[in-house]
Amino acid sequence: TRYGTVTGVQTCALPICHRLRGSALLVAGLALMMTVTPVLNFLSPMKKAVWLPGNAGNTLWQGNNPLADGNYVVAQDTPEGKAFIAAHGYQEKLERADAAEKDKLFRELALLWIRENPGQFTVLVLKKLNNAFGLFPQAAIFERDAWARWLHLVAYGPVAALALVGIYLSRQRWRDFALCYLAIFAYTVSVMVFFGTPRYTILIMPFLILLAAQTITVLLNRRPVPTA
Repeated sequence: TRYGTVTGVQTCALPICHRLRGSALLVAGLALMMTVTPVLNFLSPMKKAVWLPGNAGNTLWQGNNPLADGNYVVAQDTPEGKAFIAAHGYQEKLERADAAEKDKLFRELALLWIRENPGQFTVLVLKKLNNAFGLFPQAAIFERDAWARWLHLVAYGPVAALALVGIYLSRQRWRDFALCYLAIFAYTVSVMVFFGTPRYTILIMPFLILLAAQTITVLLNRRPVPTA
C-alpha cells in the first residue's frame, strides 16, 4: 500500500493529518525546551538565564582541541591543552571565571582552535562521523572488550547498511519520511560540531531501523512470485 506494508514503516509514513499533528507536537516540544532551559540554568549554580545548556561551550571544547580525536577529550588537563590555553591568554581568565563564564571561555577556545586549524578540523569531522556511524568506532568499552566490538559490528552493521539503502529508496516519498530525515540530520550536525560516540547514536536507532525496514519492504515486494 501507499503507506507501507511493514508496521514499523507505517510509523514514519503516516497520513497527512497525523504528520501535521506530529510536527505540531515537535514544535511545541522545542518551544517548551527553549523556555525551560533558561529557567533551569538560572536555578543552577551558574545563576544565569542563558538559552544554551550550561555545558555547551565546555562540550564544544572537549570535541575541538589540540588533542581531539573524534571522541570526548578533556584537553584542559593535559600539557597540550594547557599550552594552547596559556598561549591565547585564557589561563587567568578561566581561573577567575564562574561556571557560566568558564563555559563561554571554553566555547571561545574551541572556535579559536577551529579557525587556526581548518585542515585538522576537516579531518576531525570525518573522525567524528566515523565514531558515530562507523562499524569500527572508538569507545572505551571496545578497547577493553573485543567481544563488545564484534557484537556492535554484528548488531549495528546490517541495520546501518539497510538504513543507508533505505534513505535512497525512500527519496520519492521524502514527505512521508521527513521526520526520520530531520532526526538523523540534526544528530549528524551535532556530531560534526561536537563529537561522535556510539552510545549517543542509540538515540536515532529507531529511525535507522525504520529506514532499514523500508529497504526490506521494497526487496520483499520486488521478489518474484513462485509459480505453481
